Amino acid sequence: MITHRAFSITRPASRAFQACVALCLFFGGCLRREPPADIVIINGNEPESLDPAIVTGISEMRITKALFEGLLRLEGKQARPVPGLAERWDVSADGKVYTFYLRANAVWSTGEPITTADVVYSWLRALDPATAADYAGQLFYIKNAESYYLGQIKDPAQVGIQAVDEHTLRVELNSPLAFFLELCCFPTLAVVPRQAIARHGDRWLNERPLPSSGPYELVSWRLNDKVRLRKNPRYWDAVNTQNELVDILPIASPNGALNLYETGVADVVWDKDLIPTELLDALMQRGDFHTYDYLGTYFYRFNVTRRPFDNA
Repeated sequence: MITHRAFSITRPASRAFQACVALCLFFGGCLRREPPADIVIINGNEPESLDPAIVTGISEMRITKALFEGLLRLEGKQARPVPGLAERWDVSADGKVYTFYLRANAVWSTGEPITTADVVYSWLRALDPATAADYAGQLFYIKNAESYYLGQIKDPAQVGIQAVDEHTLRVELNSPLAFFLELCCFPTLAVVPRQAIARHGDRWLNERPLPSSGPYELVSWRLNDKVRLRKNPRYWDAVNTQNELVDILPIASPNGALNLYETGVADVVWDKDLIPTELLDALMQRGDFHTYDYLGTYFYRFNVTRRPFDNA
């Protein structure tokens, strides 16, 4: 495994630059020090939210999927649904009823067990118009879900989402749906901490420690600076989460992103929109430049062999 940055350029520093560095080091001594991240990712615009029920951008979804997992997750290379918080599931003969079985070792990063009550709450919350989930329609394939969203049904028990017991969830659809398992991987259907939301309302993401159901937990979110994530040691698949600390930088400028990568500040630049178009032909010839097709959409990135979100 390559553990160093795949590409870097060093140039002699000017006196002005050296003086700038000296000042930064002097004043930096007055600031709170923190350990360096194992990997630094340039991820586009500043996130509008880290609430998986309301995010709409791909760059935001990357972060929320690291923090909050659903019943299933997409396997990275093949983009196919594989077990997440649910270790297995059954499908009725008519294809309309799915029964999911949660892992016995699925717990929040704060130690409390994750139960089917958390799943039911999370899905009904996404269907609540007050949440303002743009992708609430992803749940309309479930029996009475659209009627509940529209206020035509007030009783949530009539929605086809039932906690049979703490680890068994029954979901009834309006009709058979070939891609329902893929929908269960979508961020809107991720499991969020109902206790934290009950305590803090719209400010629940400010709670520390913030309970997370995914492979990482939130250390800090500093606007126009970075989002820092830390490995969740209680995640059910933590043994396969390779990086302890991950920094995600909100850089929207392609030239700025490339400069940070080439000078060794960042390890990964995601997305074709963060690659200078005038340099694309030349950059595509480099060994650290990769393209891949994900669900029919091409992405470009500079990459090293370490993967930041192995379980997301």
